[in-house]
Amino acid sequence: MKNLYFITRFWGEKNSGGILLRKENVKYLQQAGFNTFIITTNAKNEDNIFSYPFDFLNKLPHILVKLGLSEDYLNSWANIAYNDLKNKVGQDDYVYATTGGELSTLKLGFLLKKTKGLKFIIHFHDPILYLKYQGLQFIHNTGFYYFREKALRKYLQAADLIITTSKTFYNTLIEEFNVDNNKIINNYFGYINKLELKQGFDISKIKIVYGGVFDRLQKPEILAKLLEKQNNCIINYVGEYKNYIPLQKYLDKQNINFYDNMPYNDYVNFATSNCNVGFVPLVEDYLKFCVPSKIYELINMGIPILGLLPDGDAMDIINKNGYGKAFKHNELDKFKNFVDELVEKPEELLKFRENILKDRDNWFIGNKFRDVITRISDL
Repeated sequence: MKNLYFITRFWGEKNSGGILLRKENVKYLQQAGFNTFIITTNAKNEDNIFSYPFDFLNKLPHILVKLGLSEDYLNSWANIAYNDLKNKVGQDDYVYATTGGELSTLKLGFLLKKTKGLKFIIHFHDPILYLKYQGLQFIHNTGFYYFREKALRKYLQAADLIITTSKTFYNTLIEEFNVDNNKIINNYFGYINKLELKQGFDISKIKIVYGGVFDRLQKPEILAKLLEKQNNCIINYVGEYKNYIPLQKYLDKQNINFYDNMPYNDYVNFATSNCNVGFVPLVEDYLKFCVPSKIYELINMGIPILGLLPDGDAMDIINKNGYGKAFKHNELDKFKNFVDELVEKPEELLKFRENILKDRDNWFIGNKFRDVITRISDL
């Protein structure tokens, strides 16, 4: 059994979407025969968990990154972890570095690769923050990031396998960062637990659900603004809407309902029982390198998708597979006209749902991650 050191910024009891995905990745790696150790921050040390402390409230590391004096805010954590792990890992081991935008997890993997010659895998959950891809800065933040980009290029060249979660980012790494296309694959996350779907699908009225983040990057209020007068369409917002100011003026609208956060199983039951469309918005062009997990969630629930998105993988998944309809995030009139047409011809939803159900098993993470297991085993 070969040892694999799985580097992740967060682990433990806090079950965010990212942590749940990483735990699934580890589960399948273990099932494939890898003796897996977790390398992380601020978790409880156990037999297979090596946790190194980091003060996330300290703003100084972020300032140093912005000034170009440090590659990444987790730089000190990576150095501490390396000084301990270099005495634990061996040449025949694997180091699997995940990133949700931070660079130091990759640095740690690179240092272990350089010192021990082990196999080095990079898994991008998101692109590295603040760098430019296709001329677009991933998360706007003015600063000096020359050394950050230089470090990323070095880590990419040292990696034995690179995994992306969007084809748009996959192509960018090949074209702009000179990554060898023989050592990079794209692997969409997919959904985690396959649901047992209820029989029947009500299309008597268009009933849209938004259960995502209430933030400026999503601007879920767009849906209310466009459809507040469309009385043959019901909008259901679920989540932290109370502190989101742009939605407050719609609280008394007759066709718009608001619900507090629900436990996941309750949310699934609500959405599959009361809704027949899911809304997925992203309103910044640089987010074209990402695929919102809500798309996979809606596929799992068998619910057709309406999107306002940048021109990237998320839009392609919806439109090219016929899972619903997505428009560029600034094509508001086209979006509204489509919904108006859908109100007149709700049977279109049945076609979208049929396409989703036909492909649904293909999007299960257990099926998706097999390609990653195969590539790692072939290293």
